[in-house]
Amino acid sequence: SASAGPTPPWRPPAGPDLAAALAAAEDHKAQGNEAFKRGDMEEAMRQYSLAIDSNPKAPLLFSNRAACWLAQGKEVEAEADARQALDLDRGLVKAWYRLAMARRRRGDLSGALEVLEEARREPRISQGGDARPLEKLARDLKREQASARGKSSAGKKGFSAKGALHGNLYEDRTEATQAEKVLRRLKDSISAGPQSLHIDGVLQQLLDKQSFQRLVFPGLSPDQRAHAPASFQDLLETPLYANELEAVAVPQAMAKAKSVLENAKRKGAAQGETMDAQTEAMLWPQVVNEALARSIVDMVRKLHMHQHRAVAANPRNIASVDAEEATWEQLDASVVEALGNGGAGFAWQDGFMGEDWPAVIQEDVARLIRRDGMQPVPVAERGTPGAFGDVLWILQSEELAADFPALGELLTNTAALPHELNARLPPPPALTKAVPGATALFRLNPGCHQPPRVDCGLGENDTGYRVSGLYFLPPPSPGLDSGGLRVYPPQQPSGTDAAGLGEPVDIQPTADRLVLWNSRSVGVERIKNDAQEPVLVLAFWMHGGAGAA
Repeated sequence: SASAGPTPPWRPPAGPDLAAALAAAEDHKAQGNEAFKRGDMEEAMRQYSLAIDSNPKAPLLFSNRAACWLAQGKEVEAEADARQALDLDRGLVKAWYRLAMARRRRGDLSGALEVLEEARREPRISQGGDARPLEKLARDLKREQASARGKSSAGKKGFSAKGALHGNLYEDRTEATQAEKVLRRLKDSISAGPQSLHIDGVLQQLLDKQSFQRLVFPGLSPDQRAHAPASFQDLLETPLYANELEAVAVPQAMAKAKSVLENAKRKGAAQGETMDAQTEAMLWPQVVNEALARSIVDMVRKLHMHQHRAVAANPRNIASVDAEEATWEQLDASVVEALGNGGAGFAWQDGFMGEDWPAVIQEDVARLIRRDGMQPVPVAERGTPGAFGDVLWILQSEELAADFPALGELLTNTAALPHELNARLPPPPALTKAVPGATALFRLNPGCHQPPRVDCGLGENDTGYRVSGLYFLPPPSPGLDSGGLRVYPPQQPSGTDAAGLGEPVDIQPTADRLVLWNSRSVGVERIKNDAQEPVLVLAFWMHGGAGAA
């Protein structure tokens, strides 16, 4: 058959046809952008390709399609499109970034750095272009190279489920008879009331292996649950819990139960109703069960709080200013200034990870939730389960980074912040390295909110938190405003434990927005989600000693 010959070069249509072609390209580009924002990569790819068909000389279209290829794990195609974009416009920062990312994803760190060095020499970038995303990526790549050579772990070793904190809590086991002794003393203590113990209600749920961890350790992933006490008896076999249960939880539960019963009797008497001994004996087990169940959950929470404070007070855990992470400069100068003494106490920064990251992080988070599930956020004593949304606690680890690389990159970057703040804040706040059990995904479901709170109290209520952080994942629909963060700044300057809070400031849930605030002096609440879809955030807390931050 006859050869078709070389493809003739594309020439723009003339007159009205040109205007129609350019308008069609813009329309497809806009639809592609919307699809990309909601994580629909296939539709975004289709729309960008249609836009390229209408205007194949628009470099941004090839760059945008390269982002889609990257999100789908197709690095070769991403590199080709990024190169095509640069052939059309050497000053397009996004195309340089995506070209380097394609090589990085293929494991070619040296090749990625070569791309960034080539971009640095490009006059249109070096003379006024916004090269900050390229500079940040170069720092990340150099860190990864150092990690690969064994010179720096750069956070990749992460926090295994058998780290220091969990080792203290879960690995110090004794013989099973410990559980029998404590449980017998527990039953004896309760049966000293008007009637011997009848185990039912909430306490029965605690004694049930299927529901125990859900009630006592809400939000843990399956991997984390494997290293936590699996049952009430398992909890009692751990001396740390068993001793606290006998010394504190049981007496508190008994006192609470008696108080509740006395209040009920007084209210009845005020209305002319007297509670007889038989009714009191019937109510006693139910009241004790409820009080004991809540006391156990509260005991575990306080023990973990003490553990976090102990970790924060250990000088060996201070995030080193000599670590490579301290030089990353992920935070704008204005954010660091706001967190320092005399600053506002809170700040936010857009584009924390860079525009290519939110969509792929969102995909990783969706896969993690499908794998591990989420649990309702624990509520106050009379709260409705699920009213505050759902939670999934996260432990950074090599396994997690391998299975969910984009989420792992986000965790690595947030774990580096204590090093950076120690290096850049005057005086150094003595923040610790990232602590296990201080990072979680929160899902604010439609109709849910989280009431005002201050993350760290004083004295016995000191959680060890010094700086709190929230990273907004992409809203499920463009233009979503509800479910944001309401911040109550301190009436006194940051760096003090404010006696009161000032007028609130609302921060909208913009994707890739990082919010940081002083855990001891700034109050926050999650604004009610009035939308039809949930809002997802990554929350994390930085610890420090008594004088930190």
